[in-house]
Amino acid sequence: MRNKLFYTSGLKSIAFAGIVLLSSCTAPGGYETADSSASQTPDNNKQSIRVKPDIPLACAATLLRPAKFIAHSERVPVFEPTPEFENIPAVVDWGIKRIQLEPARFTHETVPAQYRKETEKVLVLRERHELRGIPAIYKTTDRPVTMGPAHVRWKNNCANRQNPIACFENVPAETRILKQQTIDIPNRIIQKHLPAEVMEITKKILVKPGQGTGPIIPARYIDIKVGKVKRVWTIKSVYNTYTKPRYTTVQVQIKSREDQIRKFPVLCDDVSPAYIRKVQQRLKRKGFPASTTGRLDQQSMKALIQFQQANDLFIGAVSPETLEKLGLR
Repeated sequence: MRNKLFYTSGLKSIAFAGIVLLSSCTAPGGYETADSSASQTPDNNKQSIRVKPDIPLACAATLLRPAKFIAHSERVPVFEPTPEFENIPAVVDWGIKRIQLEPARFTHETVPAQYRKETEKVLVLRERHELRGIPAIYKTTDRPVTMGPAHVRWKNNCANRQNPIACFENVPAETRILKQQTIDIPNRIIQKHLPAEVMEITKKILVKPGQGTGPIIPARYIDIKVGKVKRVWTIKSVYNTYTKPRYTTVQVQIKSREDQIRKFPVLCDDVSPAYIRKVQQRLKRKGFPASTTGRLDQQSMKALIQFQQANDLFIGAVSPETLEKLGLR
């Protein structure tokens, strides 16, 4: 029993000595031990987070993201419709009324006949009232159409790194004037008074017949056209019927997104050239020909602005979203 215990404790001692020996050999040779691995884990994680360079943005600038536009076909009315109606004139039955102007007489009067003159008023058409539709009266007006709304844009070939606002350009709205026919006085229905139509004639009335010889001269007459209203004036109208409107179609630009002007933290001019060079290299890699001088020169600023415009970013300086799009953040 004693020999067995001694043998077991001996094996344990040998095993412990082997582990210590291996530990002492691994540490100098650069192989990881359990303790060294645990102690290096935080540093390895920190290095894996900082794969991308940390570029400081210690300055601030006001940048612009221009508005977006879409084309739109707009129908503009150029002729204003009005309710339709039709005037149907009155129907008059016409007849003839014969009136004697002078009686018959002898050709050769031995005893002249005696006459008196008389004026007679003949009613040609009676007095009446009619409803009549008066069409609308139009006038020509100018109709302004906004072809493109007012907006702020980045000036062409402008690169002002100290003051990006100097490159903002206010563009006024573009308008076009169309001629439009609009109603000046609406159509209306009026009541019109039509006075009686009267004709006056002068005739001879025989007071005392005369005597004479020879053939008889026949009496003289006048035929007057007189009328009687058979059907009154009417207005024919169809409910909710209008004259045909007229339109012209124009192509206009409307905003799908408003201008955006905001303040951002940006890359300073006096930052380390190494940081600027990283931005320049990424721009060049993306196909925008920036220089690699380590300074934000004109060539680099133009390349930066072209990159921002191509990617719908805020324009004017190296901002957080620009770094993110370049893969540097």
